Amino acid sequence: MIRKKERKRSKNIMWIIIILTLVIGASLFAIKPFKEDKFNGEESKITKEELVVNKLNDNIEVEKDCKNILLLGVDSRKNDFSDSRTDSIIIATVDPNRNTVKLTSVMRDTMVEVPGKGYNKINAAYSLGGVELLKRALKYNFNVNIDTYMIIDFKGFQEVIDVLGGIEVEIKNYEVKEINKYIKEVNGNKATLINSSGMQKLNGQQALSYSRIRKVGNGDFERMDRQKRVIGLVLDKVTKMNVSEYPTLLSKMYPFIRSDMQSGYILKMANTIYMMQGIQLKNFRIPLDNTGIMTFVDSQWVVIPKLKQTTKELMKFMYPDKDLSNIRVPDNWYIINKATEQKRKLEEEKKSENEVLNQSQSAQDNKEIKTKNIPELSEDGLD
Repeated sequence: MIRKKERKRSKNIMWIIIILTLVIGASLFAIKPFKEDKFNGEESKITKEELVVNKLNDNIEVEKDCKNILLLGVDSRKNDFSDSRTDSIIIATVDPNRNTVKLTSVMRDTMVEVPGKGYNKINAAYSLGGVELLKRALKYNFNVNIDTYMIIDFKGFQEVIDVLGGIEVEIKNYEVKEINKYIKEVNGNKATLINSSGMQKLNGQQALSYSRIRKVGNGDFERMDRQKRVIGLVLDKVTKMNVSEYPTLLSKMYPFIRSDMQSGYILKMANTIYMMQGIQLKNFRIPLDNTGIMTFVDSQWVVIPKLKQTTKELMKFMYPDKDLSNIRVPDNWYIINKATEQKRKLEEEKKSENEVLNQSQSAQDNKEIKTKNIPELSEDGLD
């Protein structure tokens, strides 16, 4: 079962910190513009299905004052953001009329139709066609219009932790090996490993890996708890920073950021956020409870969203006062039926294997019984 959405300090708060720091800091200190994301592969052409669905939704009225910022976390091994998959996908909707920032997390294992590329996990869209293809996938499947984007590499997150002087966390014994695996995976021969469990100060490498591990303990649920813990500690430190320390933090993060935000947009966004009194954070997740089917497709663990229901709930979350009853979405029953059929075949194969094992065990048991019933011959019996 998919866990219920977190309502307070979730991992999404880190993005609010990053947005506020970068946007306000950039406007205050006239930091140079971000580099834009560039995809080096072959671009996917607009499909007929996209044109049909998008045209049907052209009459859907949304709140123009709301701006959707696509926030992506990637692991860029080459420092040029190429060949990267998105480890986190979040849509931040800045709603100045309600003094609210609405954060929509998209589960990375969500299986959707990626325009021109067929069905795949949504986190593959970025590696298949860059940020533009991911934006198209979100528009096509969930009717989300992205106004701007921001991508941060994992190493940028590490720099934030290091600039803040690290965080203190209690490491459990079963976490040590998995944390070190991720540290080496991202940092290679520059890795600084954890030597033992217990309370200790984590640097950027260690804090990032601590936040990412998920194959120990209670899987993804415990992973979410770790991320919540880390972000709570980071939030506490960032809010206590002196304004004079912002340039250092910004300069460390800039090499690991890609965005299409221009100077004018940054200043406008900074003013919008500044004018929002008592900002509220609200959270949403794609898919919500009971609107996603967790299953295996082509040997992959995926979540297939019920698109109509998911999109209606998402639009209500983003634009609560608008009539969205006529929203249109693509038909994804093909992949749902495929998953159902594959599940049925797997169950039949498992049942058949169990029957063979049972028959083999039964034959072995009968052989042992017969062996036990053969009388032993005494020496007298040989005369």
